[in-house]
Amino acid sequence: CLSVHGLHQYFVKLPELRRSYEADKRSVLDEVGIYESLNSAVVREFEDRLRSKEPLATFALTNSLAGFLAPWLVLAMALLVGGRRGHRLWLHTIVMAMVLVAVLCCLVLTKSRAAYVACGMAACLLALGAGHQGKRVAWRRVLASCGVLGAIVAGAIVTRGLDWRVVTESVKTLQYRLEYWEATLGVISSRPVWGCGPGNFQQHYAAHKLPQASETIADPHNFLLEVWAISGTVGLVSLAV
Repeated sequence: CLSVHGLHQYFVKLPELRRSYEADKRSVLDEVGIYESLNSAVVREFEDRLRSKEPLATFALTNSLAGFLAPWLVLAMALLVGGRRGHRLWLHTIVMAMVLVAVLCCLVLTKSRAAYVACGMAACLLALGAGHQGKRVAWRRVLASCGVLGAIVAGAIVTRGLDWRVVTESVKTLQYRLEYWEATLGVISSRPVWGCGPGNFQQHYAAHKLPQASETIADPHNFLLEVWAISGTVGLVSLAV
């Protein structure tokens, strides 16, 4: 359902919003509660978000959507490629194929490199696991899945949902993460035992933000550092236990 929602955003809702904004910028800004001038930094940030093509579904960030979809994609791959014996095999195959295509289409459009790598590794592990258990892999389904993946990627490129920036900006994205994590370590060092508390990370992060950092983030984009910063060493040790 979330994948279909994301695809509807990509093909219908977001293009409509962009057209509405270009037709009457001031009206749209007032509607979302932005009253600054059109050349302000707040408006430029809003426009950058609006012109971004990545689907969000019900999430605030497209990477969050990708992180949610990745394990479900792995389950769909396992159920489809592994096959099913017994009554109504054709119905099972059709349903799982539809689910796989919907989730895969939405995941590809998120441009989440981490999700791509995770799903690729999961697919390899599924194949290894099936081999170790002596199960016969339905290679026709594997080839069909590869063909579908190729078609989806090609379609995303044609519709400009994918471009070379997915590859070329990977270093820049990693650099942003390193900046976030370095500043987060400053938050942790200032309150090492009990942490800054739930909901307080952003205001404490602002005091340790690096001068070259792009934004004041609400979380460090790393769940271990987030637990450590919010709950302190006590929380981190509790999580490890």
